[in-house]
Amino acid sequence: MEIKICLETWKRVLPDFKVRRWTYQDAKAIGCQFIDEALEAKKWAFAADVVRFYAVYTEGGIYMDSDIFIKNVLIRLSLNMVLPLFMNILEIG
Repeated sequence: MEIKICLETWKRVLPDFKVRRWTYQDAKAIGCQFIDEALEAKKWAFAADVVRFYAVYTEGGIYMDSDIFIKNVLIRLSLNMVLPLFMNILEIG
């Protein structure tokens, strides 16, 4: 599915949500040695995993890949279940 179409569903179905796009420069600005080394080695997935955790931990909210197509607002119900679980994992780890 085309990413542009997926992102349009976010705007349509979740109009009150703020979407934040994380760039290479944002990842570098975190100042994490692991991220910097992963980026230098072009290990994009390793860097992205840590950036995802950092983003949700520091800014809150949820993380979704850009190829997620949202059909309805059921995601609002699942936030109450998923986010506390994710935050607990961060606190334990």
